[in-house]
Order: sequence, then structure tokens, then C-alpha cells
Amino acid sequence: MSLLPRFPELESLFKGCKQKCILDGELIVLVNGKPDFYEVQRRTVLTDPFKIELAHKKHSAGFVAYDILYYKDKPATDLPLMERKKLLEEVISESDILSKSRYVETNGIAMYKFAEDYNLEGYTDATWINPMVCRIEYMPSEKEGIRQPTFKDVLDEKLPEECRL
Repeated sequence: MSLLPRFPELESLFKGCKQKCILDGELIVLVNGKPDFYEVQRRTVLTDPFKIELAHKKHSAGFVAYDILYYKDKPATDLPLMERKKLLEEVISESDILSKSRYVETNGIAMYKFAEDYNLEGYTDATWINPMVCRIEYMPSEKEGIRQPTFKDVLDEKLPEECRL
């Protein structure tokens, strides 16, 4: 299913890339300055063009890129994560609809506390253990306003048991 008809504001997203590439990231809709996962879900099921236009005008969507998978027709996933982050910096021109995911290499606990204090959805923590990275995504839980850490993946050949929250 193509989501572009439901998110027409993203039609020019490709213009923010300086080179031919495939990005990995998240579709977001901001409500009161915060990402709202439920608004993204609601918009994905809209089919009426009038309702789609109203939703677009009320809360515009955007794309946050956190990784680059292909660059100039070549896979980039064999590159170390930090090299891909640097490549992402070079390739993307940020705009109202396209941004790069920010990351920190230190003070992860403070970053988590900040995300928790402001009830931020979709906060991802890359926890460094030796040269390995585990990705933890904070997803909405059944309780209102609570985000639950969920193990997403390991970015190296390590077992999930080796990751710590």
C-alpha cells in the first residue's frame, strides 16, 4: 500500500536528498510539538481526499531519517553505524518535512529521562556495549502517557541477551 496519497505533503521528500539513496526512518506527525503515533495511524486509514486534506492542514507529516541503507546504488549497511551517520549528514538537507534523527554518544540516561519527562513517543536509545549497538524503541503502552522500552534489534552480530536496558 502506498502511503503517499494519505500524506501528500511528503510528495517532494526526495528533494531533500543530495544523492540517490534509500533511507531508513520514521513517518511522524507532530501534535502540539510532539510526535503523535496515533495521528500517524489515523492518517494511514483515511481514504476520503477531503479528510486527507483537512488532516494535512491540521497536522502536517514529516520523515525522520535515522539510517541510510543504500547510497549511489550500493548497499551502505556494511559500513559501521557511525560512518552511516556521517553519510546521512552529508546526504540530507533538512526541511519542514525531512530531518535527521539526533543521537548522543554519552549521557544516554539523561536523554532517556528527558524523553520520559516530556512523554516523547518513538524515542530510540542506541546503547553501546563494546563495539556493539542495541536499539531500544520506546513505544506507547496500554497505560495513557506511559512509554515502554522494547528491544528492537542489534546492529552487530551479538545476541539480544548481551544487550542491557
